Amino acid sequence: MPVFQHPFASTEFARRSRSTESLVRWLRQERDNEPAPPVPALPPSPVAPKPPSVTAPPLVERPSTAPPPIDIDVPIRSSRSSPGHFVKHSNKVTLLLSGQEHREKIPEYGNGGIIDGIIAVPRPSGLQSLEIVVEGIIRLKEIAGGGSVQIDILRDSLFIWDAENNAPFPTKVTFRYPLPTHYSHDDSGERCRLPPTYEAHLNGLPGFRAEVSYALVVHISRTRDRIGWWRRNTSLRVPFKYVEHTRPSLPGPFLANPKAAPDLPKTLFSWPMKSRRGIRHNMRVTLYLPESQVCSLRTPIPFYVTLSGDEDTLTPFTGYRPLPESFHPLCSPNTSSGSLSQQLIIRATQAPPPLMVALYRRTEVDALGVTEANLVKAHMSTERLIAKGSIQVSSRRPDSITWSGAIAVPSRTCCGGFQTDGIKVADFIMFRITPPDGFHSGLVECSESIPMKLTTDPYDCNSAAVTISSDWSG
Repeated sequence: MPVFQHPFASTEFARRSRSTESLVRWLRQERDNEPAPPVPALPPSPVAPKPPSVTAPPLVERPSTAPPPIDIDVPIRSSRSSPGHFVKHSNKVTLLLSGQEHREKIPEYGNGGIIDGIIAVPRPSGLQSLEIVVEGIIRLKEIAGGGSVQIDILRDSLFIWDAENNAPFPTKVTFRYPLPTHYSHDDSGERCRLPPTYEAHLNGLPGFRAEVSYALVVHISRTRDRIGWWRRNTSLRVPFKYVEHTRPSLPGPFLANPKAAPDLPKTLFSWPMKSRRGIRHNMRVTLYLPESQVCSLRTPIPFYVTLSGDEDTLTPFTGYRPLPESFHPLCSPNTSSGSLSQQLIIRATQAPPPLMVALYRRTEVDALGVTEANLVKAHMSTERLIAKGSIQVSSRRPDSITWSGAIAVPSRTCCGGFQTDGIKVADFIMFRITPPDGFHSGLVECSESIPMKLTTDPYDCNSAAVTISSDWSG
């Protein structure tokens, strides 16, 4: 069987350079010391127009039954904290959290974050006790069997006051709590990293719901009469989001490398595309990830896919061309856009792409302890599509076809994969090449998956993020 040479040498081979020297030397097992070229930048996203200014309505005076105004001294924030504040009101208590972004619906803290807050009670008369608790909970629920389990990974009291052992409750109380980065397992005592806020579910029989949640809870006890016989207990619950900040240990992009090394991660993956009953020669499929298997979810993930073989076998794969740039944001800028009607005609008559590259997330739940029997260790899992890759450039050579593009991770994806009590979350790239002629092409569809580790921040971030080794392999 003939050995085909890989057609690209750098991350910009499809636009500028047509050289094949880099990977030809790799195929000949020679060392390549050329610096890695920059990854093609994506076009900037359009800026949304600013909404028109709206005049605020006049203020309405408070009725006489409203609680008196509270004079709150906002804590002095550090240079790393955000300028905004989060305020939660109820008819009994007011909670203020500093260091938050403006207009955020829920407070957010990272690893090593500090909860700075103020608790204020407008009418302290009749107050018997008040306690502020920070809690972190893992909940697992099996839908079919109806069993559930709750694991407390964080439960600390930030402030406690009671009327019997303390002076009268002041108008306001400040508190400060540094979030831990680890928790201790109840059974084994093993120290595990604090998992990020997460939620997943699998509908069906069986099915499950998994959740990692954090919250500040204010417990209040009051008397309803002068004698103090009638007490009423209420709670104010303020959920917050916890995000463990991570970043790659080395900056990309990296050279094409088929094996991981201490200073160079694995970036090249290769598989055969087999023929049916030996009708044609096998083809070779190569996937190149310049940012390696560890990359930030804040920036697009570039990829380069090459299909190598003889010219007759490659001919059916040449019918697909990327759409013009004006119609597709990730297409090649070298393609002329034309009118919208022309683009629609091109799209309607164009052959479907034979290549699919997408990012998926698998959530696996260990149902041990969820059911009443606790005898069988059952695993249930679900997979969810995070983002699809867009083909940007296609290049044709006599012995190969190369497609390049990127995967843009949506902003709603707030964390990478992690593992904690009963829950394992893993990300992977699903790669598939389908012969355009189906069964008549004489080739079998090639489908593979590559484990990925998404970090919350890029390499050059300024935060105290946890580094993920670039030779990580899942």
